[in-house]
Amino acid sequence: MFVCTEDAGTYFPSVKRDPSRYLQTCSDSVKSWLRSMKNAGKVLLLITSSHSDYCRLVCEHILGKDFEELFDIIITNALKPGFFSLVPHQRPFRTLVNDTEDSEGLPSLDKPGWYSQGNWPHLRELLKTMTGKSEPKVVYFGDSMRSDIFPGSSFGKWETVMIVEEMEGEGVPKSDAAMSNEAQVEPLEKKGKFEASFLEQLL
Repeated sequence: MFVCTEDAGTYFPSVKRDPSRYLQTCSDSVKSWLRSMKNAGKVLLLITSSHSDYCRLVCEHILGKDFEELFDIIITNALKPGFFSLVPHQRPFRTLVNDTEDSEGLPSLDKPGWYSQGNWPHLRELLKTMTGKSEPKVVYFGDSMRSDIFPGSSFGKWETVMIVEEMEGEGVPKSDAAMSNEAQVEPLEKKGKFEASFLEQLL
């Protein structure tokens, strides 16, 4: 059962009724940046431990109804950090039909698309095929040290960028640099910080 589709609990029905109360839409500059990366031949991945129905709800609100066009591969219910640490037979990829997982796991990942669960070794082989490189480089943005940053770096050998914006809401004081840039538009600040220097060196 998908708790979002089935309106289980109190959180999911609340988000479905009024997503703008809980979710902030991405700016056009962020979406343009994603499109420019894809148009430049980069492979864009979206990997989340959320189920596909909730992922669709969130992404349609923050990125638009056409969000799937921004990504080559979407992986939901990835169950990180197991996605990185488990071998293929322990966590095979599964296809989805109307947000329902196929009961049979895939023996390999042969083409781009939307999948559920999965594992890093099979994704790596697909990236090799898509990029034509024996060791494709990945820059991975995540907001969890346990689920994203540590396993992505340790098992996947990915370059990782941790999103820490939410720390302000937990009482972590702003740095002097962050306070001095409050008047700037957030996507432009991030573009200058990561895309122009860090990302271009890696991709």
